[in-house]
Amino acid sequence: MKKNILYVLIIILLATLSYYTVKIYKQNKSQKVVEHLVINTQNSDKFGKYLTDSNNMTLYINIENPTSDSACDYNCMKLWKPFIVDLAYGGDESFLSKNYNLGDKISIIKRSDGLFQYAYDGKLLYRYITDQKAGDVYGLNIFGKEWTIINI
Repeated sequence: MKKNILYVLIIILLATLSYYTVKIYKQNKSQKVVEHLVINTQNSDKFGKYLTDSNNMTLYINIENPTSDSACDYNCMKLWKPFIVDLAYGGDESFLSKNYNLGDKISIIKRSDGLFQYAYDGKLLYRYITDQKAGDVYGLNIFGKEWTIINI
């Protein structure tokens, strides 16, 4: 009888440990995936060290649009693709309050159109459509100096 109770207690203990191990693993995995989506840098002799996405595609900000709401309309977005949060990791107000280890300057901003977009120091991040491979920086200073990279 005591042996059966001991077995039941061991099974309950193992089940509890397994549950919490899986829960912690999933939480840490999602944080690392989101962090990996955003934070990366590229080094260049010409441009120095600058912010990229996980595929080393250059990220840009529009210095004339410093607000958290995009001034990039439909025509603008044909060239400048907003760096949008993958909704697989959340897409509601609680997503913004989670700690995803994105660093001090990287944040997630809810736009007026309801999309969640990554930002650097409060400025929305974009990719330029003609940047086709890692290291391309074709959007730098296009249309004057309003589009720029983020040197780290």
